[in-house]
Amino acid sequence: MCEMTKAIGYPRILSLENFRTPNFPLVAELLEWIVKRFDPGATISAEQTTTEQERVLFIKQAVLLLLQNSRLRLNPRRLYQVLHFGKPLCLAKLIVIGLDNTKKWRMVAPQADGNAVQELIPAVKLLYEASKQLPAEDVNAHWNAIKTKLNAKMQEIRIARQLSTQLPQTGSALHDLLGKELYCRANRLLSVIVTDISPVSKLSTAQVTVPEAWGAVFSMKEFCISEDRQ
Repeated sequence: MCEMTKAIGYPRILSLENFRTPNFPLVAELLEWIVKRFDPGATISAEQTTTEQERVLFIKQAVLLLLQNSRLRLNPRRLYQVLHFGKPLCLAKLIVIGLDNTKKWRMVAPQADGNAVQELIPAVKLLYEASKQLPAEDVNAHWNAIKTKLNAKMQEIRIARQLSTQLPQTGSALHDLLGKELYCRANRLLSVIVTDISPVSKLSTAQVTVPEAWGAVFSMKEFCISEDRQ
């Protein structure tokens, strides 16, 4: 761990002695640095971890950013946990039973020690392997390309989820339309059978006979005019 952080350019020299006792500020600083190596635009800050609520929020944001940018799934409980009779808890409080058998809350410092370091090793190792394969100036470009591909895949997943939610509604609407098709088909057949087409045939006959009758009337008119002149 110490050699890998030194190789990938971490500004502080680390040793196992730094984590013999809980050292949350150093763990938070290292976690912030790792997150910003994957996402230079990340807005988390290890300096804003003075209260318990700020520390918990910082750990959640860092774990989520690493999951989004590198697909690494870290355990937030191992990064920030306390001990309750030897068992890890995700809260920074312990129940203390007083002499009067009453339960009281007591604040306890975070466990951030060697367990947290072990949890960060996969992220550090991933950066270390990338630094060995690519020149230092190409690491950022490489990770930006990976992040672009991941964002595209995540967009495809969001679209697929949206379409999957629409499938039941579309299937239900299609089922209803197919059910109505039987009724509509029967009505279409009935309308074809009972429709009286005789007026249509009469109209076709009239289109032929009317011009002929008009020609006969016109001829009779011309004949009458010629008789009157004589």
